[in-house]
Amino acid sequence: MNDPRLYQLVKTNRALFWSVGDDNLDKLNNESIVEGFLNFGDEQNVKTLFEILGTEKVARIFYEHVNRPRHNYYRQPAHYFNLYFRRHAPQAYSDAQLKIN
Repeated sequence: MNDPRLYQLVKTNRALFWSVGDDNLDKLNNESIVEGFLNFGDEQNVKTLFEILGTEKVARIFYEHVNRPRHNYYRQPAHYFNLYFRRHAPQAYSDAQLKIN
């Protein structure tokens, strides 16, 4: 995690990453952070995540994971963010569709 704003967001929402020890919190990768916030974060957390990483990058990370045979996204958030990214990150959605077909 290179961005101090991202680290601060994770640290502020420590409960979302309860399984990670305090000494390893700064070693979380972007994929784990995106998954945690999209699955369990509130609206403000997700908005801040989009501001830090960018909606397009978050969408690409999301599609990279959700298109795998096994992933850790719950059905309702996965469906919601699929619809959201289809509208707000159309290039990432198109690229994901190309990989599937």
